[in-house]
Amino acid sequence: ARACKVELPFRKPGEDEIRGTLRGAQRFVDPSLYDKHMPEVLKKMKERGCQAAEVQTLILDEYACVGMPCELFVELGLRLKERAHPRRALVFGLANGMVGYVPTREAFARGGYETTLCGWSNLIPEAGEMLVDAAIGLLH
Repeated sequence: ARACKVELPFRKPGEDEIRGTLRGAQRFVDPSLYDKHMPEVLKKMKERGCQAAEVQTLILDEYACVGMPCELFVELGLRLKERAHPRRALVFGLANGMVGYVPTREAFARGGYETTLCGWSNLIPEAGEMLVDAAIGLLH
């Protein structure tokens, strides 16, 4: 078993992203709820600068169990599985905490619910790659 802490930087959003008018932004609940909570989200992001995340691995024979404290996009999980070879990787989300949605960098270009700035989506686009790289490092 191994674990490591990864410091994931918060995004530095522009006004369009804060207002939810950025191309691809999708607010699926009443927009006033986003606007109401945005000041506290921005304050947290500014004060902390980054979000700590613990990545865990447990190797059991040919299996590698990987715990991620997030909802990791499937493409990132598949990359991890490929790089874990010859072990069979099992990727577990929401393990030992929750830092929010962790989309791929490409997902930010097209937008969507998981990339729209809010309390559960505020990390830099490279955060997923940082988590996967940390897990691969622990496995090898």
